[in-house]
Amino acid sequence: MNKLLRTAIIWVVLIPVFYLLGQFLGYFIFWALGYDEGESILTGPVIDRFIVSIPVGVLMLTPCVQAVRYGFAAKRAVGRKALFPTLAGALAGSFIFFSLLVSLLGLA
Repeated sequence: MNKLLRTAIIWVVLIPVFYLLGQFLGYFIFWALGYDEGESILTGPVIDRFIVSIPVGVLMLTPCVQAVRYGFAAKRAVGRKALFPTLAGALAGSFIFFSLLVSLLGLA
């Protein structure tokens, strides 16, 4: 197995781990801003949503971006076998990005 393909697969496996870490980070920032448990951030100012969403988004999207990056590099090296980590990272990243965007805009 190619080193780039192995790295891309490792990043795909790490997506749920980083997702959970992002959830914990979001709850911690939410708590640090003074919100109580069960209180909605939608009632607060918009800047609080940005303060929570930006670091959480960066943390959650990091493995997705890396999986796509290494997946494309592996695709150049080994061919179609590297399609899975590229697509998995892109689909997971799209889902995470749009769910963060919906929560940031207050649509949910």
